[in-house]
Amino acid sequence: MPLSVDARNRLGYAMASFTAAAETADAIDTTLANGALADGKIPIGSVANVAAAQTLTGDVTVTRLGVTSIGAGKVAQAMDVAASRDATIAAVVADKNVIGGIPVVFRIDLAAGALADTDVIMTHKVRVIDAYLVLRGAGVATTTLQVKNTASAITNAMAASGSDQALVRCATIDDANYEIAAAGTLRVTSATGASQPAATVYVTALRVA
Repeated sequence: MPLSVDARNRLGYAMASFTAAAETADAIDTTLANGALADGKIPIGSVANVAAAQTLTGDVTVTRLGVTSIGAGKVAQAMDVAASRDATIAAVVADKNVIGGIPVVFRIDLAAGALADTDVIMTHKVRVIDAYLVLRGAGVATTTLQVKNTASAITNAMAASGSDQALVRCATIDDANYEIAAAGTLRVTSATGASQPAATVYVTALRVA
């Protein structure tokens, strides 16, 4: 079987399988084979199945340490996972913030029954800026619901004695208690009346430092 020299000056047998296509599939860029790769480049296969040094551009870039970054303005709505975002991404709102902040809302459902406290443990520090209740059935005479920072009142006692679908907003917010620390307790308490009506309490807050 005769020997022949290919286009890259490599000695081989002149076999039927020794074709240009097979040679292309087997080829590796000489620079990469020698271990040399320019700063910030990575080897990427070409349409001819040959590795070549390329620089990542477009939406994502990479450093010499292999750290990738997504460019500004590159994340589109279509890239989000449906129904995945919550207040985790809300930034802390500083005093006199010129951009403004994203409010976070806590929904607290209360079942009809005995007077009780319903607690929600905060994962981040928040400042309560509003609260109201919506009755999901007939209220109970003289019953009130109140939003607290553990045992300290944030809002006034909101009357929960109206008819189904009634909405009652708090009239006052105590600035001595309206900031609840991370791991602190946001509490809705029904302290007066014979029993607690079915209701939902909505508490609006801002993330603060």
